[in-house]
Amino acid sequence: MLFKKYLFFLFYFLSTIVLYPQENPHFKMDSLANKSFDDLKKAFYNYKDIGQIEAAKKTAYYTLKKAKKENNTVAIANSYIRLCRIFSKTPKLALKYIDSSIEVSTKNKYTKLLAEGHFYKARCYYSRLDFEKSLKYYIKAKEYYDRVDNKEMYYAIQNNIGLIKQNVNAHEEALKIFKECYLYDLSLGYDSIRKVDHLATISSLSLAYVELNKSDSATLMNRKGYKLASTVKDYNPYKPLFFTNFEGLNQYAQGNYIESRDSLLKSIPFLRESKANANLCYAYFRLGKISNHFSEKEKSIFYYKKVDSIFLESKFVLPEPREIYESLINYYKEKDDIRKQLYYTERLLNVDSVLTRDYKKLVHTLNKEYDTPELKRQKEKLIVILNKKDKGITFLIFIIVFISITSILVIKFFHSKRKRNEKKFNQIIDNLKQKNKEKVVKIDDNSKKKNSLNINEDIINSILERLSDFEKNEGFLEPKLSLAKLAKYIETNNKYLSKIINTHKSKTYNTYINDLRINYAIDRLQKDHVFRKYTIKAIAADIGYTNTESFTMAFQKKTGITVSFFIKKINSQHK
Repeated sequence: MLFKKYLFFLFYFLSTIVLYPQENPHFKMDSLANKSFDDLKKAFYNYKDIGQIEAAKKTAYYTLKKAKKENNTVAIANSYIRLCRIFSKTPKLALKYIDSSIEVSTKNKYTKLLAEGHFYKARCYYSRLDFEKSLKYYIKAKEYYDRVDNKEMYYAIQNNIGLIKQNVNAHEEALKIFKECYLYDLSLGYDSIRKVDHLATISSLSLAYVELNKSDSATLMNRKGYKLASTVKDYNPYKPLFFTNFEGLNQYAQGNYIESRDSLLKSIPFLRESKANANLCYAYFRLGKISNHFSEKEKSIFYYKKVDSIFLESKFVLPEPREIYESLINYYKEKDDIRKQLYYTERLLNVDSVLTRDYKKLVHTLNKEYDTPELKRQKEKLIVILNKKDKGITFLIFIIVFISITSILVIKFFHSKRKRNEKKFNQIIDNLKQKNKEKVVKIDDNSKKKNSLNINEDIINSILERLSDFEKNEGFLEPKLSLAKLAKYIETNNKYLSKIINTHKSKTYNTYINDLRINYAIDRLQKDHVFRKYTIKAIAADIGYTNTESFTMAFQKKTGITVSFFIKKINSQHK
């Protein structure tokens, strides 16, 4: 169902929800002078939780200044983390502060602060839709939290990793993670903070169930969420009507349009007041689609214009509601209103340019009735008609030339990108054919390298021979193969083995093992049609990786292309 393809964007905005209460204009900030660092910490979180963001920001800056003056490195690292959280809606600035915190914590070996720093760095990249880097830093944060045995943060990270998996369509894996987080929440009992954390988990579960067409389970979660949210009296971004909104989306996905409309209309005043613009945008969009289903064209156009107003006022766009412009263009085309046609054509071109810039890794999933060249041709025709009426032929020629040049440049860019990927693939295949020749070149150079190691030449030869046997016997396919384990296997010590790999293989131990595994995978994928039918997870496990992410990152780092693209190209060659 088309709806489910775009539920990603609700997952994305759900994971970045920050609904602060409105600031009180009569609020007076306490004096920060003479407060201890503990008191400043309490003041910061008190101000943040009651929505006094300016006061929280001033407290964080004051704490940082005081910490630097007193050379209190723990307080310095903490202050940078607080500033990162304050500027969460400005990812570039947030990253600057969190990198400063990580730098201080690394120098001073503050494990707990390093865990927290990497956690918020992962969130910064998530807000920029850079899921690869976000996952990388969540995994680092998890490693640090494991050292300090912090289960609460472990599950917080798990929940965010679940959101990433949901965004890349690994829905079953995401659901499994959300269920683990849900059970962990239940095991802790409820206080006001735990309730908010639990509501976040319920929200994730609700949307995950919709993705997997489990409508009854989604409804159950929405009811639980609504009931629990109604009991939270303190600060809570997950108000009851959020779950009414989610249920409206769930009912829409099942084709229950009357029930969906009822829930969405109930949630709209709350969404408007809360400035939850992404949710509000989808609510209006669904209401427009429902009105269209019931042949209520004027009402449908009314809701679509609401979506456009949100895009203009909030200065963000979302992929699926893009189609409102196609409906608006066709509506005014039927009414022979050329100026409105041109206006919404220009709005659509503007939206497409923003989508291409902000969602370039996901924009290919859009189903467009009009592709960009066709849309530009339509715009040109409309401009011609208007300019004939206004006799502005010179301006028209300028616009046509400008759009033509822009179109050519865009087409050329994507053509070049495709050719680069093709070139990288062909290089991989050529490298396989030249493998034996490359081995000869490496052997010829060994004698020059032996003199620089300060290790007996007989020992070097012995280790190199055993490494050669290790490679021939495909020992690198063993999971969790550490340097110490390999050293023991070839009867030497870690130091000698590391030095010899660095010198004779011209790479670190980890790169050496990764390269052997990736080369093996490339060779086998080319020759073995059954192996090509494996899932990426199964391929990773078969060649010694304990998780899919490590394999895919290593493959792309070595080859410059993704595993799925490589398999697709190999399959096309063997048809």
